Amino acid sequence: MIVIYYYHIPKCAGSYVTKLFRRCAKETGGKYINFYNPSTVIDPEEKKQYFKFLKELPNQPSDSHYFIHHHHGYPGLNEVYKALKRAKTKVQEDSLNKFYLFTSVREVLSFITSRVNYLRNHCNCKASFKRCYEIHTNHNYQLKYLLYNHVNNWRHDKIDISKPLALKTLGIIDKIYTPEDINQLISTLSTILQIDISKFWTDKKVNVSKKTFIMNSKDKKNLKSVNQLDTWLYEVALSAKHTSERDDEDDEAICISISEE
Repeated sequence: MIVIYYYHIPKCAGSYVTKLFRRCAKETGGKYINFYNPSTVIDPEEKKQYFKFLKELPNQPSDSHYFIHHHHGYPGLNEVYKALKRAKTKVQEDSLNKFYLFTSVREVLSFITSRVNYLRNHCNCKASFKRCYEIHTNHNYQLKYLLYNHVNNWRHDKIDISKPLALKTLGIIDKIYTPEDINQLISTLSTILQIDISKFWTDKKVNVSKKTFIMNSKDKKNLKSVNQLDTWLYEVALSAKHTSERDDEDDEAICISISEE
């Protein structure tokens, strides 16, 4: 059995990966599983089906190929950590099986630029760089999404975004890509699947939003100051230092109450 699992943080090359997954599923006769609800709100029945899927996954036929996309409308990795770790461990009890779990993150100013432009150009949203540093909800958005998924899941809640919790959660992830190195995924999947993906996949980039809005020096300074954990997360990706055993820092938890006044 081969399981390729992608946790999709917005604006971090996710459209490229999901398109690749669909193509790989077609070429290998595998199944593309799309845990994505465009409403962004978690549906209790869909959540139940998600956990049921993870529980039953290790019992699927040994020749199965799964390409799993995890995005809006489902729990974040913090909530699914135990179930996902259990499924991954059970699948890999057979040494012939593979379970490759990855995500992707982005340099913080590049991420915010892309997000603001996408929301303004495609979602008729009042997003702005100023709102991104003045409203707490927008601070360290990538790490919050990694742990808790879409903002609609935690907008008014107190959430833990500490480094120890993040490192524990990242401990089940095999690789954190960035948009700069996402093409390495082709060679990795080729090795896992034992096929040459480059023979049917030549795409480089998809979903590149038009940059109508550009941040100024004040925006950059303010955004860097309130997104230090996202900066840290990106540095973790670059250094491949993302298991709890590799970092013994005893950071105090950063618990914040999310509200938009």
